[in-house]
Amino acid sequence: MQGFLRIKQGIQRTFGTLFISLLLFGLFVLRFSDAFNFLIDLPSEDHIWCGSWELMGPLLETFYNYSTDESNDSPLKLLWKRMSVEMRKCTLCISQHHQAQDMYSMEYDSSSISPLLSVLRSLDEERVGQHLKEINARLAGGEYIPERDNAEVVSVMFEVFMSF
Repeated sequence: MQGFLRIKQGIQRTFGTLFISLLLFGLFVLRFSDAFNFLIDLPSEDHIWCGSWELMGPLLETFYNYSTDESNDSPLKLLWKRMSVEMRKCTLCISQHHQAQDMYSMEYDSSSISPLLSVLRSLDEERVGQHLKEINARLAGGEYIPERDNAEVVSVMFEVFMSF
């Protein structure tokens, strides 16, 4: 720790406090993007909410800006797509996702956290609604295969009932 402080003081004398602030901000952003990339690149059998909920929970805050993110392949959108796929068949992922939102509503003042929870609720409603439409289309088209599709029906119904 002493070595780090000496290096920091040397850089501060040479480049000034602004440089140190920018450097630390850059490290924070780098760590943040590392977390996104780590979660997005997990092997498909390792679900984000099942195995990395302690990392994913704090990242929920970034979804506040989801609607302003215009890129379809941004880390935020890729992370949401991956979680959405996993929540189609995994009730534990669904449960962890909603528990994290409940934790936010209990831990933070409602006036400050309500906008984020509103965005997450909207994303969840859109995701579940789309999933129900796809299941109904399979049923209507005679393409529903119970062995393949039952897990999705159980998961979507689990999430619908959890929301009440």
